[in-house]
Parts: sequence; structure tokens; C-alpha cells
Amino acid sequence: MAQSDGCPLTAKEFAVRIENIHIQEKYRNHGLGTHLLMWLLTKCKDRPFVASIIEGSQSQNFFERLKFKEGAKLGFQIVFVKPA
Repeated sequence: MAQSDGCPLTAKEFAVRIENIHIQEKYRNHGLGTHLLMWLLTKCKDRPFVASIIEGSQSQNFFERLKFKEGAKLGFQIVFVKPA
């Protein structure tokens, strides 16, 4: 059930944790992942976002381009955050 603020996620007090965004290779570089995440950022603008990625992966540039900030480094993983 959507929150009254339009966010399609429940438990408003929690951050939105991005586990995976996977676009099949033949559909990459067409803005689909950006469009999807921008939609979610707009709908849940009052909530912080967190994503853990493998250092050096393509997703690192993706989150940096969308103004996520690099947080902690945990071994080969980097935590990216976007405050509410």
C-alpha cells in the first residue's frame, strides 16, 4: 500500500535500500535505469536512499551521476547514500 506522500513503499521511517537494478545488456545505455530510479527518488523524496555496490563496477558511475554520495567502504563494497 502506498504512503500518503505517494511513495509506493511502506514503513516510511526507514531508508529506501536499493538492492539491485538490473537492465539486460541489450537495453542498457538508453536511460531505463536512470528513469526508474528518478521516478522512485521523486515518489519517495522525503526518504533517504542507500545502495551498496562493488567498487569499480558500472553502477558506481550510475549512482555518482545521480548525485549519490560515497559513504563507507566495506572491503570491496562501497555504500552510496542520498539523504532525504
